Amino acid sequence: MTAKLHYLVICDVRNPASAFEMYGRKVEKAMNMKKKSAGPEVVFDEDLFAALNVFGFSH
Repeated sequence: MTAKLHYLVICDVRNPASAFEMYGRKVEKAMNMKKKSAGPEVVFDEDLFAALNVFGFSH
């Protein structure tokens, strides 16, 4: 996890109890970096695929 990373794509299983709690250290580090304005956007894969479909890409 570095400041050069723009996006971190994670699986689409969402945890209703606490956002990103079950995703592990990479997401935790990304969120901490984001608080300092130096981290990647954390994107769910289902949201990425939906955005790509708008532009004609499919998975």
